[in-house]
This record gives sequence, structure tokens and C-alpha cells, in this order.
Amino acid sequence: MVFSHASIKRKQKINWRLVMGIEETKEVHLMCPTCRARVTFQVPTYVFHGRENGIATIQVQSDVCAHQFLLMVDQNYSVRGTEKVDFEVTLEPQRQDIVDLNFGDVLFRFKSYATACLLHAVIFNYPIQIVTSARDQPNLYQQLKTLFTSILPPEWQKCVEITQISTRDFQKLPQSQKDVLIVDTEGIIINMPWKEEKIQFEKNLLSAITGYHNVKIQLDTIRVGVEELFDFMQAAADLVRGKNSIFDTEMDDFIDAKGPVKKGRGFLSYLLKLFDRRLLDDPSLCKKVRLKTIDSMLKSLWF
Repeated sequence: MVFSHASIKRKQKINWRLVMGIEETKEVHLMCPTCRARVTFQVPTYVFHGRENGIATIQVQSDVCAHQFLLMVDQNYSVRGTEKVDFEVTLEPQRQDIVDLNFGDVLFRFKSYATACLLHAVIFNYPIQIVTSARDQPNLYQQLKTLFTSILPPEWQKCVEITQISTRDFQKLPQSQKDVLIVDTEGIIINMPWKEEKIQFEKNLLSAITGYHNVKIQLDTIRVGVEELFDFMQAAADLVRGKNSIFDTEMDDFIDAKGPVKKGRGFLSYLLKLFDRRLLDDPSLCKKVRLKTIDSMLKSLWF
């Protein structure tokens, strides 16, 4: 049998993962959503340990067609969907032995989609668990915590929760935690604690640092973006607190005028979830925001 250069590369990658402590993989066959090329990918079986159901999300770099895309696979190793990667951030990592991580290092290790999910989890105060292999540093979680804590405004920095567990120990757990973002250092999303939340804001932040080789500029750019988001959250909360109720259309107008995104239609659900996750001392905020279309429909039915 003659193997192509691409298939040899793929087998080398699989063997490398096995050496790093992943004892078993399952082969998944799929098609690239961009060019429809047939692609084979090895999914490590440990990602479904302790889960009766669930979907793992993997950013795939195809050796066949060179496209990148997201693969969603279930515990039966059936492909549940593929999506084109709608953004890709490439930064040079620091190659030398370092103490402090930068975003180039994180993107190089976790890939762009998983990095955006890590950023989302930090902003929304979801706990994070990093599943590591033998080649990973034993204090990787602490380096990540230092980096991601530094992008938050000072009053929110004490909340960041990042832990680390080896692949071997992860497989000994009776059940994985549903309310935790679980990511391995290959960028596989083992568990995502949110369902409908979009991560477009985080993608935009990471895209904004493309082309910056200075790690301080990278960090400052993301830090400023997160600070503006939290400042806007507080301003929007003050607006809602001053009213008995407020329609979603008024909130949309406020977002368009002063929000951290242009044309903020659709950003309201992101903001309300931020209220829910961050402003725990004021649970009435989300209840005050009313959907105008539903309110109008109910009035027409009543009268």
C-alpha cells in the first residue's frame, strides 16, 4: 500500500498523541465543509469519559485540503456537524522556556476557537478545567490564570477559577462536571457549560490583535476591550435599575449608541447573560427587560 505524504503526516500526529498519554482513539470520517474533501480524524476516547451524552467540539486542521473547521462529534463518534472556522488568529508564540504565557502562546497551543471559549468563560465567570498530557507544564493552569486574570478590571479579578488535571486522572473521575468549561491542550472542547451563548465578542477581540508582534500591545488591546465591556455592563445595569421595566428595543438602541459593538442587534442576549453571571446581587435586572413583540401580542389577545 502506498501512503501519500498527507496520510503519513496524519499518522505521525496520531502516534504523537498516543505517546503523550492518550491510550485510545476512534477514527471519524467526515467531509471538509469548505471544499468537500474527505477527511479522517482521530478522536481521543477519553474526551467522553463519564458522560452519558454530550458533544465534543474540535478545531481540525485538515492534512488533506489545508482548511480549518470545527468538528462536532458525539459519544458514539458520529459526526453531529461541521462548521467553517469564521476567524483565524495567528500569532508567533514565545519559543523559549518562559514563565509567563502570552496570547500568542495560548493561540498556538489551544487554537483560535478554544482560546475564544477560554476568554468567554473568564468574562462570564465559568470555572475552567484544563486536561493536560505528559508534555505539558505542571503549572500551566497557574500561567493561564495569571494571563486571564490580568485582562479583567481589578474589582473582578479575584473570581477567575482555572484548574488542571492530567489525562490519566481525568479518566478516573466518576463524572465530568457539566457547569465547567473543560478543554484539553490540543484545543478539544470536552465540555461547554453554555448552549446558546455566542462568542462573537471574544472572536472580535482576538482578531483585533492579529498582526501585533508586541505581546504587551496584544495584552493591552484585549484588556481595554474587556474593560469597555464591563464598563458598558455597569452603565446598562444602571439604566435598567432606574426603570420599573424596559423594552428590548430601547435596550437595543442603547447598545447601538454606547455599546462595545457596532450594530448591536443580537448583543442584548449576551448582555443579559452577563447580568445573570456577574451581577449576582441584583437578580431582578433581567426580569425588567421585556420583549416588545411578545408584550404587544399579549395586549392584543387581552383586549
